[in-house]
Amino acid sequence: MIGKFRHRLTLQEPTLSTDAGGARNVSWTKKTDLWADMRDLSATESSEDGKIAITRRARITIRYRSDISETMRFAVGTRRFNIRAILDKDGTRRLLTCLCEEDPALNG
Repeated sequence: MIGKFRHRLTLQEPTLSTDAGGARNVSWTKKTDLWADMRDLSATESSEDGKIAITRRARITIRYRSDISETMRFAVGTRRFNIRAILDKDGTRRLLTCLCEEDPALNG
């Protein structure tokens, strides 16, 4: 099992703030680094305003932790993966499967 967890990811959590004009800003803070099994699931292409956007989905499996939520994201290199769902598939609190969507606006 340890061999599957070969990707080093950073778990990030959002920090919300409001500027003087009332606009809300989100910045991301490192919560922790962890080892994960990361698998690409699918990619879809869409077009909006003449621009093509690719949406990639991934499954990221980590060791169980109780302090993770769908408001967080994973970072690996320049890639960012927004967490869409968190599953404890067998209910044993050993592993969590996170279904994620890559943020195309942040990836180069």
